[in-house]
Amino acid sequence: MIVRKETEVFGLKTSYLDYSPKDYKRTILLIGGGILDSRFFKEYIPSFPKDYRFIAPDLPGRGLSEFNRNDYSIDYLSRFVIEFIDNLKLQNLSVFAISYGTAVIIKSLPLNSERFDKIILLGAGEYLPFLLNRFIRLVCYPTTLNDRITNLYLDLISIFAPNSFKIERRNLSYLAKQYFSALDFKMDIKNIYKNEIFLLNFDNDLVVRNSSIIKLKKKFPNNHILELSFNHVTTKENTDKMIKEVFPLVIKTFNW
Repeated sequence: MIVRKETEVFGLKTSYLDYSPKDYKRTILLIGGGILDSRFFKEYIPSFPKDYRFIAPDLPGRGLSEFNRNDYSIDYLSRFVIEFIDNLKLQNLSVFAISYGTAVIIKSLPLNSERFDKIILLGAGEYLPFLLNRFIRLVCYPTTLNDRITNLYLDLISIFAPNSFKIERRNLSYLAKQYFSALDFKMDIKNIYKNEIFLLNFDNDLVVRNSSIIKLKKKFPNNHILELSFNHVTTKENTDKMIKEVFPLVIKTFNW
């Protein structure tokens, strides 16, 4: 059974989903992409291996979790994830992160990469080609000012992309600031990690910079790479198809 639980991280009420079957072998931490919260994983967890525990937290400002109004950076979120892991005393831990969540996990590794046994990153890398990065900063900056403006932008998105994920309209300007922090995300190649990592890349990716895979391979020499015939920005239907096709390959590769 998937249970909604609550803990406190850095003094903030933090909500998470916990699926803990009897005699599970390993815990898998699930970190979603975009501004999606833990509910994204709820319908997929039952199709994952039955002898694994799955933990899916709502990052600050998402789902039912509170947020720190003064800090929305990826550095802060990475510290938040490590503190969450410590609070729950999670052991024998692997992680599966999607898009924005991959940046959070990569930033958390310098804090203690030994916390993670195996890592799966879906759509990882630095965000947006240079000119598009600057364009998004210019056009979308008003979304960080207040929720009313952010709602207006979401209304426009729903018109031009009606099949996109439905977003719960809470804490929107704070989440927009989180998104903008991702535009500054960089992957240094000074720190090399021994963790076994499975890189799932989209073959038609207009979100992640092409040079990212080169940095990722240098950063994680113990890597497995799988090219996926999907777009980075996915519809609900596309994601359903991807989950059903990709996860059997992931499980086989990691011997889960």
